[in-house]
Amino acid sequence: MAPTTIRAKKLEAALQGAVWSQAAVSKAQDQLAEEMALPETVPGGMAAFRQTLALSYVYKFYVGVSLDLAKAVEQNASLPAAPKLEPGEASAAKSFVAEDRPITSGSQTYVVPNGGMQSSSVAGEKDHAPKEDQSRAPVGQPLMHHTALAQCTGEAKYTDDIPQVPGTLHAVLILSERCHAKILQTFRQSKQETSYLFELAERGQFDRLRSLLEDFPHFWQAVEDDGTTLLHWAAVRDDAKFVSQALAVKIAVDVPGPRNQTPLMWAAAGGAVSAMHALITAQADVNAKDESGATPLLHAVQHKQHTSLLRLVAVAENETELPRLVSVTDNKGRNGAHWAAYLGDLSSLKLLSHFGDNLHHLDEKRNTALHQAVAGCRPGVLDFLVNRGVDPELHNADGATCVDLARDNSHAETTRALQRLLKPKGIDVHELAESGAAPFKKKQESGSAKDPMQLLKQYGFGVFWLMCVSITVFEYILDSQILAEQYCPVLAMMFECGVFVSLVLFFSIVLGDPGKVTAKIGTRPNGLDAYLRLLREGVPVEATRLCTTTWLLKDLRTKYDIWSGACIQEFDHFCNFTGCVIGYS
Repeated sequence: MAPTTIRAKKLEAALQGAVWSQAAVSKAQDQLAEEMALPETVPGGMAAFRQTLALSYVYKFYVGVSLDLAKAVEQNASLPAAPKLEPGEASAAKSFVAEDRPITSGSQTYVVPNGGMQSSSVAGEKDHAPKEDQSRAPVGQPLMHHTALAQCTGEAKYTDDIPQVPGTLHAVLILSERCHAKILQTFRQSKQETSYLFELAERGQFDRLRSLLEDFPHFWQAVEDDGTTLLHWAAVRDDAKFVSQALAVKIAVDVPGPRNQTPLMWAAAGGAVSAMHALITAQADVNAKDESGATPLLHAVQHKQHTSLLRLVAVAENETELPRLVSVTDNKGRNGAHWAAYLGDLSSLKLLSHFGDNLHHLDEKRNTALHQAVAGCRPGVLDFLVNRGVDPELHNADGATCVDLARDNSHAETTRALQRLLKPKGIDVHELAESGAAPFKKKQESGSAKDPMQLLKQYGFGVFWLMCVSITVFEYILDSQILAEQYCPVLAMMFECGVFVSLVLFFSIVLGDPGKVTAKIGTRPNGLDAYLRLLREGVPVEATRLCTTTWLLKDLRTKYDIWSGACIQEFDHFCNFTGCVIGYS
């Protein structure tokens, strides 16, 4: 049956407690046939023969036990009578392992008269042949099959004995369900065939997939068990050409897939901007929701796809359409800011905040985005949320503040970040965690002043150099200038000129413009409008080209400098010696 030994439990259950008889064994054989069923496609083939062989072993067992029981009854008459067997059945119990097997012999008689075809005997008549044909007939001659010797000696090779070569093709006969029907169109969509198509799509081999779909166009409508279509895979793999072809053959642009997710959701999650443009051009629903209530925009936020997020925002033609597109929540009341905070995605938070998403929104458990950031142990976004006014003292439905969550998570970095942010506001983190007090409105300090440690880090090396130069010049003037000008006038002049030139260069670099690209912070300048316009036109521009602080569309070498608060053209590096950035100017 197979190269694995298993117990026939149904057969055992059918025999236990039963009266030993032909009827009981026949019932047990039925149970074995059901338990040891083999499909026609079983490796090695001959499923019916193998099943019959298994059943014959049960019958052989029945005959052997019955004969042993008959001998025992002859010696002890008190035992129950053994089942009666036909004389021809007793040979089934013989084991040719323990005794010699007789040689198999057989004969077949052919009656072939001179001429004509062989005719079978009829009762009361003799074989006859037409008299007009006197030659020996070709049909009916006792000719031996050319493979008979190989089969009888066990040397014949069958197809099942030949090892399969990788890539072997198999042909299968398909029987028609209708007799004498006219074939109008062939349609085959077995699970094995569709799984191969989806395997190609998952690997991104759409050129090979296109050639197959040209020969078998009905496979465009193939769907996996979970609802995934070829359009879903083309969307996430960013093959805009395949997406357009799929839409051209009438695949619904918002066809639901796994968990009711549309192809636009897959494209947004995968950052497939070109595919998103093709779907949006075909009127895909940008506000569709899956089973969890997530829209394509929430999928983009959940997978940190900033370009996808901006492509969805670009759908809104004016400011009035933005709130409905951006201010969306899932089934648990979480908006995009909640997800971005939980993932620590500062860029998404800046984008959502700029386009009008509510950073103070409460989910169904009254958690703010600050709660989510602390729950996700993301200290990198705490500055942004606190500076945007998200209340750190707000209690959620469980009565916990963000400080309570940080303490419960035992995340030291998050606790230190909260302590650093809340201390200038007059809030003691430990008191807030212990008492749950609400002292958020007392002792507010201006947030415009720079941190002294940050100033020291920025200008420390330069101040130290200026101090050294000042002391050196002061000592030179008091002690060495007269002697140097008297004995080494050239060196004295070079020293004095060098000090002057170095000071001029130093202050020109420190106070000069490194190449700032000016923009009014907090507004929506032409850079953002130009970026959104490019996305609407189908030009896939990476979101990294857009500065989320100055909202400028940067070139490849322009970067934002946190020290100067501006984008620097041809940004090279930050110079610790001068305390400023080195750029184009």
